[in-house]
Parts: sequence; structure tokens; C-alpha cells
Amino acid sequence: MKQLQLFLFNFRSNISTLTVSLEQALQQALNNPELTVETLRFEHTQDFLKCRLTVTSTKQLRTAIAQMAQDLAFDYCLLTDQQAQLEPKLVVFDMDSTLIPIEVIDQLGEQAQVKAQISSVTEAAMRGELDFNQSLIQRVALLKGLPLTAIEQVKLQLNFNPGVERFCHSILAAEGDVCIASGGFTPFAKHLARQIPFAEIHANNLLDDNEVLTGEVTLPIVNAQVKAESLRRWRDKRHLGKMQTVAIGDGANDLLMLQEAGLGIAYKAKPAVNEQADCVIRYGEMDSLIDLFAAIKNHSLQNRN
Repeated sequence: MKQLQLFLFNFRSNISTLTVSLEQALQQALNNPELTVETLRFEHTQDFLKCRLTVTSTKQLRTAIAQMAQDLAFDYCLLTDQQAQLEPKLVVFDMDSTLIPIEVIDQLGEQAQVKAQISSVTEAAMRGELDFNQSLIQRVALLKGLPLTAIEQVKLQLNFNPGVERFCHSILAAEGDVCIASGGFTPFAKHLARQIPFAEIHANNLLDDNEVLTGEVTLPIVNAQVKAESLRRWRDKRHLGKMQTVAIGDGANDLLMLQEAGLGIAYKAKPAVNEQADCVIRYGEMDSLIDLFAAIKNHSLQNRN
């Protein structure tokens, strides 16, 4: 049996309505013979609904809650007792569609007048339907001959997703570090670092002949495995424990990184990522994590007393 804490936030319903709906949905989920809930206890504050569960199957519960979150419109965080001791000192972000609302390679494709071809491959890759390495090589090849001035033009389009800057500064204020591990491209990550002091950046590099892109990318490619390895390396460099690390992403190539972290967060993510992440944000913005982390810390302190 496993003890779990479920935090609900960014909900649209009032607490009473949501509590009743969630309890009914959980009871309905119990018809699944592979999912047994021994204990179900609700607590709530103005902004959070907490539920303590003792379950036999974490995987089955995670799938059931992901469906409930979609049906009842709430964001959530499902934690083991160990994860409830979270003390984030290293937060590693994916870049495209996580830190920023766009996929940079799609915007480069627009400059090269091949956006439709690139976007379709990008979507399939983020859903996990294509090998990431091959999909990136295929997309970058379509950029051959694109003037380097296009990179500067796309940089001007970059804006952070709502709440990103406030959340990052809260981590920095607590003497933590924020980093980028991205299957995107280094020039754009470095451009973002002019606004937020990211301590580490690991991304792909486009090759050029000093005037135009050659349609090639340096090897090895920053893929799912490399992103997870980057988090692990940065964690070890700082002598941190796993429960001091957080990873945030949206695509299939973020899953290994999310699993490597103490807490893996899916942000406006693909369904396959939502079903496997510890925390799912679909309705709120990135800075809602500030209050979530505070709620987790308060919960941990209460349990110690």
C-alpha cells in the first residue's frame, strides 16, 4: 500500500462542489479492480483541496485522476510521502512551449516558408510518435539556406509564458537555481537568459557558414536521454538530493527528465505527459507553483508536529 497526497488547485468550481464531484469520481474509479483506495480524507483551504489516499496502484490512480482533472477542470499534484518533503533548489525547464509559448523551429520554418512541413513533424515528435533525433534532423534540413538574420528576427518574437518570470524569481530568491535543458536551440535559450539568470543551459546548436544555415545540427542531439542526464549532472554538481529537484516540460521528450527529478511537472502538456507527471498544470499559469510549493511545505511541517 502507498500513502499519497493529492493537491488540487486552479479549479473553476467552488470547494464544496468540487469535493463532492471528486469523491463521486473516485468512487466510480474504484470499480476498476486494479485500483483500491483504503483511505480517503479531504481537507481544504481557499486555494487548495487536499486529499489523502492509501492505494494499491499508483499508476491506475494517476490515470484516473488525469481523466478527472480534464472532466472537472482542475490542476493537481499527486505526491508520495517522500515527495511531500520537497525542498526545490534546482528547477530545470524545457524551453519551447514551456518557458515560451512557441516552438522556435516552427517560427524559423515560417521564415524559410516551410512552416507547415516543420509544424506537422514537431507535433508528431512532441506526442512521441516519431524518434526525436530523426525528427529534428529532418526539420533542420528544411532550414538549409536560411539567412542568419532570421535567427535575430525570431529572437524578437520571444516572450515568456505568463507567470514564468515571477516563479523563476521566487526560486532565485530562495537561493535556488533555474536551468534550461532543451531540444531547441542555444541562441534562443541564451537570449532568454538575458532576462532571467539561468545557471545552466544545454540545447542544440545549428550549423552555419557565417551567412546561412547549412541545414545541419551539431551532435550529439539534446534528446530525452540527454535532458535527463543534464538534470542529473547539474544536481550532482550542486550536491543536491533528488527531492531538491524539479523538472517542467510539455512534450514526450521531457518524460525522462520529469522522472529523474524529485517532482515532474507537466505544463500545458501533451496527454501522454499528463498521464505520467506528478503535477499537471492545464488551467493556471506557471506562478501558481509558488503557492503550491508553499502548500506542500506547510503540509510537511504540519505532519512533523
